Amino acid sequence: MRDAHYFRTQAELCLELARQMSDPVTADNLRAQAARYHEQAAEVEECRELARIAPTAEHRARLATMCELGKISQKNAKSGLAAAVWPLPSLV
Repeated sequence: MRDAHYFRTQAELCLELARQMSDPVTADNLRAQAARYHEQAAEVEECRELARIAPTAEHRARLATMCELGKISQKNAKSGLAAAVWPLPSLV
């Protein structure tokens, strides 16, 4: 899985390219892609934070796996830690 730094770097590259584009449609597409990269970075950071604050080693391990598999997103995390994680959901 890529880390938040990777996604933020990609976003900055897209924004730099957008600034250099003379075609407004291409520039808009690059800015939209940059926004998606920023969202992905935020999701990775949120997953890492959830895993960090989980109450037990078992929860931390399961959360880390779920984050890697993309089964928990920032949206789920913000809807409430307990609702997103406890009881432990199946990974199957």
